[in-house]
Amino acid sequence: MDPKSLPPIEITSDDLFQSYNKLPPLPQIVMRIQQIMTDENINISEISKLVSVDVALTAQILKVVNSAYYGLRKEISDLKIAIAFLGINEIYRIVLSLSVIGTINPENQDDVKKFWYRSYYAALCVKLIASKYARFLDRDELWSAALLSDIGSLIYLKFYPDHFHAIMQESEEKGMLYSQVEHELNLPSSSTFGSLVCTYWKLPEPIKVACENHTLEIIPHISDVDPKGDFKKSICMGSLCSEFSTRQLSKPVKQELAKTIMSVLNIDDHEFLLLIGEIRDLQIEVDHFMKTLF
Repeated sequence: MDPKSLPPIEITSDDLFQSYNKLPPLPQIVMRIQQIMTDENINISEISKLVSVDVALTAQILKVVNSAYYGLRKEISDLKIAIAFLGINEIYRIVLSLSVIGTINPENQDDVKKFWYRSYYAALCVKLIASKYARFLDRDELWSAALLSDIGSLIYLKFYPDHFHAIMQESEEKGMLYSQVEHELNLPSSSTFGSLVCTYWKLPEPIKVACENHTLEIIPHISDVDPKGDFKKSICMGSLCSEFSTRQLSKPVKQELAKTIMSVLNIDDHEFLLLIGEIRDLQIEVDHFMKTLF
């Protein structure tokens, strides 16, 4: 299909988004854990029993906990131990992330796997960037924010699959970033959809911030005096580094990305090449995680 023959998408507000895109509520388990977390006498066993009822969810949680992102020295096979080790807040964020992706649940599972690959790779890159260049950053919410920063693409995939695949095709043929193609085709950005989903489901603020600040175009709008500046830069740089490493981009786009990353991180050519080498090494961990997850 010719991308220019696609019908326009007129989504300009929360009301229009909710009218055109019927998403179900998040699973009750998310709300239940939120309620338990407000109790002064939080009980790990209670949360463990609550989550363990969903065998599939429990299995996914343990796969995430044992992934390279958390870098545990010993594999954890007991949910209660995982909660005790990572803490209730982090387990909640993992449950929330898995629930958001599972609830959107587009039909094309091959594309969902590709989303997982991109998102998990970006999360590992964000963690690496933050550890090197934002050492004083409060890392709470970093996992869920990085993983869900591009959930807007799942909205495209679920409700506008023709537009989604046109964006993917155009991007591959021209060697452009997805966000650049969205702009070229005069379509709503996946960042916009991600932000609207966050409002719709009342997701934590850091996730919404990540959805709005993970593309190349946002860089000029991140202020050095912004209290969330390091968080936004880490999310954005992690996302761009993962794209630089995995995508077949045109030479001008590659050069623009490299120049932007070096400028934001204040590194020279040599340091940039070393960083990209570390970023590319992460693909081994991503491949391993994908094999265990699916």
